[in-house]
Amino acid sequence: MLRNSAITTTAIALFINLRVTIRDIRQSEPHNYYKRGADWLSAHVPEGHIIFNTDWDDFPRLFYYDSNHSYVSGLDPSYLYDRDSQLSQLYERITLGKEEDPGPLIRDRFGATYVFSDNEHHDFFANARSSGWFQIVYEDEECTIMRIRNEQLSPAEQKDEEP
Repeated sequence: MLRNSAITTTAIALFINLRVTIRDIRQSEPHNYYKRGADWLSAHVPEGHIIFNTDWDDFPRLFYYDSNHSYVSGLDPSYLYDRDSQLSQLYERITLGKEEDPGPLIRDRFGATYVFSDNEHHDFFANARSSGWFQIVYEDEECTIMRIRNEQLSPAEQKDEEP
């Protein structure tokens, strides 16, 4: 009787796990999500450059479509934290929009001149756009890629640059 109870409990747990997994797969982004952005990186950014990606969990798709570049954070945020806890904390502050002037920090501390981001990092984008350091070089409904300028533009220069 105890064995049948264990089998029934295991079967129920497996069934619930299967249903949750099926729901998660249906709700996830399509397999080619970020492909166009990663293809742009591959075609326009010299091989070997470091790309500052604003979300560690975007890394698997980015690396799948563009393995010619290095990415600041990927697979698990604890890897960056284990490597350099202060840099990891800076990464978090930048991507959450807590650093008002992220351009020089990304360039000087992370060694990146290109930033890849999903379009959900609103506070980061607000800081990047107002800082004068970033130029949007690629944008679609899935992602935005920005280049960090060599010199900061004033608000007037930024307005002149807008299309």
